[in-house]
Amino acid sequence: MIEPREERAPSLLLIAAWFALVTGICEGFGLLVFQRINWANWGNMVHVSVPVIWIAPIVDFGAALLLAAIIWIASKLFPRMPLLKTAVLVYASGMVYVWLALTDRLTYHSDLLLGIGCGVAISRWVANHAKLTFRIWRTSFPWIAGAVVLALVGGEGREWLRERDALAKLPPAAPNSPNVLVIVIDTLRADHMSAYGYSRQTTPNIDQFAKQSVVFDNAIAPSSWTLPSHASMLTGRYTYEHGADSVKSMSLVGHSMQTLDGRYPMLGEAMEHHGYRTAGFAGNRIFFSRHMGLGRGFTHFEDFTTMDMFPRTVLGRRLATLVLNHDKLRMFLIDIGFKRLEHLQMVGEEGIRKRGPAINEAVLDWIDKDRSRPFFAFLNYYDVHGPFGPRHSTGQKFSHGKGNNTDYYDDGVADMDTFIGHLLQELDHRGLTDNTLVIFTSDHGELLDEHGMLGHRNALYRQLISVPFMVRKPGLVPAGIRVETPVTISALPATVMEILGWGDQTLFPGPSLVELWKHPGPHPDWPYPLSELAQFVHSLQEWPSQSGSMQSMVSDKWHYIYHEKFGAQLYDWQLDKPELNNLSKTPDDMAVVQDLAGRVKDLTAKPREVGGEAAKAQSSH
Repeated sequence: MIEPREERAPSLLLIAAWFALVTGICEGFGLLVFQRINWANWGNMVHVSVPVIWIAPIVDFGAALLLAAIIWIASKLFPRMPLLKTAVLVYASGMVYVWLALTDRLTYHSDLLLGIGCGVAISRWVANHAKLTFRIWRTSFPWIAGAVVLALVGGEGREWLRERDALAKLPPAAPNSPNVLVIVIDTLRADHMSAYGYSRQTTPNIDQFAKQSVVFDNAIAPSSWTLPSHASMLTGRYTYEHGADSVKSMSLVGHSMQTLDGRYPMLGEAMEHHGYRTAGFAGNRIFFSRHMGLGRGFTHFEDFTTMDMFPRTVLGRRLATLVLNHDKLRMFLIDIGFKRLEHLQMVGEEGIRKRGPAINEAVLDWIDKDRSRPFFAFLNYYDVHGPFGPRHSTGQKFSHGKGNNTDYYDDGVADMDTFIGHLLQELDHRGLTDNTLVIFTSDHGELLDEHGMLGHRNALYRQLISVPFMVRKPGLVPAGIRVETPVTISALPATVMEILGWGDQTLFPGPSLVELWKHPGPHPDWPYPLSELAQFVHSLQEWPSQSGSMQSMVSDKWHYIYHEKFGAQLYDWQLDKPELNNLSKTPDDMAVVQDLAGRVKDLTAKPREVGGEAAKAQSSH
């Protein structure tokens, strides 16, 4: 039995702190390890970064102190209750429960019952070895606490020093270099924007932006999901070249660069070479992340913030779910001062969704910290992305809380438009509009029950790959021009390079899109944009992408899709916008199928080359 002399408050606090820190340290490392072990199920897990190693112990420590107060009060109300034995039972049960919950393999009740059973066994052992146990706790606690503090100071300090050193090593930028801001709206299809003719007024702010921009009416995404499209926008390469068509296996330690490796230069690296400070801000922390290799080329990269690790711990997630999914509790906390809860949303395995205002706040804070250099910022907004349904919206403009998938999707588009409007206003208030090149686009679209499907990464229909693309820079880019020529958004890096006057030194295959607004009109020799989708096997739905890979090519009239198992489809997208009438078997159109199939084959036969000094620079990477 635990000796009576040990039954006092300091011993209770020692037990609480020791169990909390040990539980949290193991939880943090466990989350990191399981994340890498389960890489094949990447899209359906809780994602974390290194700060969770010290965040998890702090979260568990806070919970342990609350439990300690409850146990102490209970001991006063029930004097016969063995204080420390009860404490060990509670904390040991909690420790085992947290560790079991890490893998998300059992149900909540199974984890809890197993945790209590192990807690009972541990408390009995401690009762029979009280002196030895207390000696172990007292001896080891300073080292455990020191390790947590070291992880906190070392981790945060290392990142701060890395950014400071990277900025110090930047070469001087050319005088009057314009800033560059790339805005990517995850999952935004062009035909649901009023700027592209949609019947609903979903995007009034972007409509005004479009009037000041060159607008591409037929911009095509290189894939129908986030990872390959973002890799293409940052490298200027198609998926068959950069290879980031799926999540690749990850090592247990170190930084994994296997998904998007270092073969090709990134746009951010080119910008740094010209003296720009660079930053990426991710709403989609699942696929636009350092884990995928997409943080390369950004001096500052925010996929996960430090505090974002809180709801990704086991206990933090339970608390966040309680607060964010309980409207009355949420509104009470907002009313008493927790204003940031207005823009947070709990979404499945993602944890807390980082919404537009959080992205805006982060990028504006980063811009304001240093106005001595031009900046390149790449923003990914996640407000349009599913799951769809009633959400904490800026007004539920179209669904009114009880709509269909299209209504809820359009709510997300309207929310996004509001957030982008606020960002553009803040840039204007800072006097940055005239000297900032802004590119507005999306990584892919979304099926809203068309073709019998919902979501993306499931096919290559036009609803999935037709995205907005607008370019604004007063003085360098004309306003009010609309380009009909089909283009690929993977031309983004080459286009930025040419607008900034670095076209002859580009590291990225073109052609740049500048030619299309400098010389408006038909461009019959312009290369047709390619889209690709690798076979996707981790799905319970009957998707075409489950059965094989796909390729797609868009001309000024035709949309050709090839599925490695089901063969070709051909649509006249000018006359058949929903793509319901497959013309691939029509005798008059079979020649079109053969022509576009040949173009796809020729294009994907080998990686594209860049010439002159660019080739030499690329070979050095």
